[in-house]
Amino acid sequence: MTAVLDAEVVTAARTRARAPMLAGGAYAAAWLVGLALHPSGPALDAAGPVVAAHYASARWPLAVQSLLVHGVAAVALLFVAASVAAAGRGLPGARLGRGAARLAAALSFVQAVLGVTAALTADTSDAARARWLFAAVGRLDGVKMLALGTMVAAGVALARRGVLPRWLGVAGAVLVAVVIPAAAGYLLLLQGPAVAAGPTLLLLVVWVAGVGVATGRR
Repeated sequence: MTAVLDAEVVTAARTRARAPMLAGGAYAAAWLVGLALHPSGPALDAAGPVVAAHYASARWPLAVQSLLVHGVAAVALLFVAASVAAAGRGLPGARLGRGAARLAAALSFVQAVLGVTAALTADTSDAARARWLFAAVGRLDGVKMLALGTMVAAGVALARRGVLPRWLGVAGAVLVAVVIPAAAGYLLLLQGPAVAAGPTLLLLVVWVAGVGVATGRR
């Protein structure tokens, strides 16, 4: 009986260890698959008819994309953030990071609803509505980027404490620097600064996946 219980405890521990790794992988997969479904989109300052035609041209791919990059990715992020909070229990950076991740996830869920709504209902006969939905998702992206930047900054502080690997601290510092212009671009719907969203997303996916692996190995 004791041997059985010990085996169950070991199995449960291994499952808990794999959870953040799987969540980090799911975050990366959600973005990779989502972007592959429809890699291009209108400029942030595109006119209503352009936006409406964009949604009408690929309704289901865009709807699934929204569910993946905003819905599935948000759930995965919450699991990774919880693992970081557990690893850095008691440290201010851990609490701040988890709070910022929760805010980012909440905003992402709203984006998922708006994105699916736009993809399935936007019509060229009501370009103004399509434009409003598109702009709302974009502006929320700007706020979410600031929340994610705060989460990563907290992670940088935890890396300095040895809670996370040093390379994640370095990558996180670079990410915090590039997320600011990207967030400003999306908040103000300015295509120029929003170009920084590309490197920001790449670094974020690598960082979240790396954190999932690092905390799963602890």
